[in-house]
Amino acid sequence: MSSALLKSDRVLVALGGNAVERDDQICSKEAIGEAVQALAELYHDCLLAIVHGNGPQFGHLKAEYKRMFMERSPARIVWDTQDMIGREILKALGKHMGDRESLIHYTRSLIDLNDPSFNRPVKGVGPWVRGRAMFDRAGVSCVEHPKRRGFFKQVVPSPKIQAIVGIDEIHEPYEQNDVVICGGGGGIPSYYGGGGQIYDVESECVSDKDEAGEKIGEGIGAQVLLIATREDGFYEGFGTDQARLVDSMSSREAFQRAQENRGGDGNMNPKIIAAGRFALSQAGRVSVITSIPQLSQIAQGNSFRGTIISNNNLAAV
Repeated sequence: MSSALLKSDRVLVALGGNAVERDDQICSKEAIGEAVQALAELYHDCLLAIVHGNGPQFGHLKAEYKRMFMERSPARIVWDTQDMIGREILKALGKHMGDRESLIHYTRSLIDLNDPSFNRPVKGVGPWVRGRAMFDRAGVSCVEHPKRRGFFKQVVPSPKIQAIVGIDEIHEPYEQNDVVICGGGGGIPSYYGGGGQIYDVESECVSDKDEAGEKIGEGIGAQVLLIATREDGFYEGFGTDQARLVDSMSSREAFQRAQENRGGDGNMNPKIIAAGRFALSQAGRVSVITSIPQLSQIAQGNSFRGTIISNNNLAAV
């Protein structure tokens, strides 16, 4: 696939929480550094915003706070992950894009407290562990790994994002050529309460970082949405011997594949839905899903492995 498809002067990159961990490090300096270095080579002279996930980090911090008998609300844990991952990205930006200003926007995402997803947990948090007994004892929902049978992780609700709070606070520095780290973990789940005040959601849930990236990207006028995750793209038959990388699709195809992709609601489905919506939101917009190792190939102008979502007949280039 040609890297020329991703050339643009207005970009939003969404880094997966799984993509910034490595081995036993939940927030790997090396993984983040490699990603930022490739982004610096590819988009140094472009307007750039970076969103990141927090699934593994949320679960890790939650367990750490419990071990240390520290009380932390789910919303505060999301804020802590925004700070932890955001600061590591800032350090990497200082090394690889030191001639540009960069900042963290501690983002809130508005959700509906009556969202039906509160009754259907799908978003994985924390590490994969062998067996589900610990989750059953704790009375929490879990999901099995699609490839490593017998390994499970906790899942929590992921309500739909209605809007991003303070989008202008992201848009303004973006237009001033600052690199904006925003939408961490999809944003802190929040809602409008009495008197128009914004409150943090008290129950355990996480917003989806790809959905946040889509909404922020549209709000700041980005033309490319680049989702960097652990996999090279969307695989038909993922987890089976017949798995096949789908290198291009339209928005309509993306929505259809999400409907047909059973078991993908907490991982790849939100990515192709967000990518499809972004590409559909304005003529000329393009989304791509790929892995961090492939970013260096893109930066060097080489062909790369990934999934392009476009409605402009560009994916055939």
